[in-house]
Amino acid sequence: MLELRHLKRLRGLLLLLVALPFNARGAEPADAVALVAELYRAYAWEVVIAEPLQGSGLFGEPREVMARFLAPELVEGVLADRQRSAESGDIGVLDYAPMWASQDPGASQLRVKAGAQPTEVRVEFIYPGNGQRVGIDYRLVQTAQGWRVLDIRSDGGDWLLERLRRE
Repeated sequence: MLELRHLKRLRGLLLLLVALPFNARGAEPADAVALVAELYRAYAWEVVIAEPLQGSGLFGEPREVMARFLAPELVEGVLADRQRSAESGDIGVLDYAPMWASQDPGASQLRVKAGAQPTEVRVEFIYPGNGQRVGIDYRLVQTAQGWRVLDIRSDGGDWLLERLRRE
């Protein structure tokens, strides 16, 4: 069994890999689908690694890391939600992991596919805890830095950016 110090070192290496800019690992994703696929590759650890390595996930990351995947509007909304939550002591809008549509990330048979528009991406997977099929829609925008996620919505839910702005 791995010692705790080895597990912490492994977690540090995983976080370092996520923090690397795209061009350090390859070119900036060519389109919206490629960016969302890269997002799931970078954060797949959330569904396979348990404590004590479990980190904060994308929406708990520092601004610079979130900005690799998220549009500035969504980054600012997430940071404002964190600030409100810290000041009030209440749970914020982000009491779950939006990319997994759950407080307990899990997925099998995950597929990333193009939506009806070039700025739309659909992710579908099966939640292993109950076998339920989960669908998540992404709206993306082309920025000077490349494609970025502008908004996220799980089936039947509200768009995240709208929720963050309402709260």
